[in-house]
Amino acid sequence: FFGGRWRYPYLLFPLLVWAAVRFRPRGASLAIFIMAAVGVAGTLDGSVPIGGATLTDSVQILQVLMALLAVSALILAATITEIEESERQSDASLSLLRGTLESTADGILVVDRQGKVMTSNQRFADMWRIPQDLLDSRDDDRLIAFVLDQLVDPDNFIAKIRELHEQPESESYDQLIFKDGRVFERYSRPHRIGGEIAGRVWSFRDVTEKRVSEERLRRETELREEFIANAAHELRTPVTTLFGLSKLLHERSHTMPKERVDASLKAMNRQGERLRTLVNNLLDLSALQEARLQVETQPVLLSEVVAKTLESLPPPDGKRVEAEIDASLVVLTDPHRLEQIITNLITNAYRYGGGWIRLAAQRSDDHVVMSVHDDGGGVPEELIPKLFDAFIRGSNSRSSTGSGLGLAIVRRLAEATGAEIWYEPGPNHGASFVLRLPQVTR
Repeated sequence: FFGGRWRYPYLLFPLLVWAAVRFRPRGASLAIFIMAAVGVAGTLDGSVPIGGATLTDSVQILQVLMALLAVSALILAATITEIEESERQSDASLSLLRGTLESTADGILVVDRQGKVMTSNQRFADMWRIPQDLLDSRDDDRLIAFVLDQLVDPDNFIAKIRELHEQPESESYDQLIFKDGRVFERYSRPHRIGGEIAGRVWSFRDVTEKRVSEERLRRETELREEFIANAAHELRTPVTTLFGLSKLLHERSHTMPKERVDASLKAMNRQGERLRTLVNNLLDLSALQEARLQVETQPVLLSEVVAKTLESLPPPDGKRVEAEIDASLVVLTDPHRLEQIITNLITNAYRYGGGWIRLAAQRSDDHVVMSVHDDGGGVPEELIPKLFDAFIRGSNSRSSTGSGLGLAIVRRLAEATGAEIWYEPGPNHGASFVLRLPQVTR
């Protein structure tokens, strides 16, 4: 192209390739244009020797050569551009996939047909408490060996993996129980690429809270049904008695002796009082369970509340009550609710205890601990775990008037006023109910 002084035209190819690779179609087009212009100019002035060809033939041959070079360079540039665009799209897809994996609440693990780990999200590592170095190894056998010790039934865990390995088309769902009480739902389905199975996707969901909530709801439903049944049973007895006595008086009062009429009226009065007490207890318990009961805490002299309570609860014949309460003990509580608690505890001691009941209180750190002790037979061991549940009554009761709600109300009243209540067997025999109250220091 330059008067015959340079005859190595093939050295232009690396320049064309460089222009196409570096500047893509625009660079390839510009380089082709420059070479075409120089080539045409050289051909016209005769500096390009194309053996024996006329000027027209030389130009035509040069055009064909330039066309081949141009097509080759532009195809190369276009191919590289497509590859780069494909890589960008692939990177975007991978970024979207990674973002999706990391944003899900489930733990995701993807393995190939041989069981080797292809990818996973951080949630999977957190749920299974897998160290990062172990996860980076992508060794499925080591991962399985690591998690087996966490499971209650590792054999079933392994059996499911083997079953799906033998049946790659299958999908599965099961639950995994952990030794620490956690519960995972495990899902699995084939991973396909172009219609062909390339591996398997495992998804793990922590349903521990859901299961606990379901169990709590089931238990609450059972307790509610049991409560309603017990309440109906307790209400039926006095209602039936009142109905029977009223019917008897209505039909035969004119022929019955006065003494029998008076006895029937007294029995009706007792049953009515029992019915009123039971209804009030049910209403109190319902209000406590739904946190509707108003509580007003204030500094209270414990000895005054105990004295007032004992004054309204004289001991039955054959029973004796002793109280040893320091007059300086001041507690933070609702005086009306505290009186209700002590009343229920003393009534319980009258009903189930022996002939002697003792109330005592002492300081313990920033609290006052008061106990109500009796010398009865104590609480049967099998009854202790559910002692403060509703409608629980001891088998050694000397009275059938108890509703089984007293201690349930006591516990909820104590919780509502910031106190604690529990049962302790007596040192030799009998029962002790211990009430722990916040102390006010003067």
